[in-house]
Amino acid sequence: MLKTVAHGMMALKDRGVTSMEAQLLRESFEEKLNDIAKNKEIFDQTQGQMAEKINELQVELTKMQKEIREQILLIKL
Repeated sequence: MLKTVAHGMMALKDRGVTSMEAQLLRESFEEKLNDIAKNKEIFDQTQGQMAEKINELQVELTKMQKEIREQILLIKL
């Protein structure tokens, strides 16, 4: 994404650009940066939620393992 913008900027520089073209490219670049920032926020949020869910599942698994061990001990008695 950023490579595309960089190539566009170089092409405009090579052929000479108007102020309007430069402004449009700048706005496009800023929009792409904002998209990247939003995607990172979404990723960070999702990553946090997944870590939380994994922790909950680990606690549940530990409880189940304990219950199984207790049941096995009862059967052996």
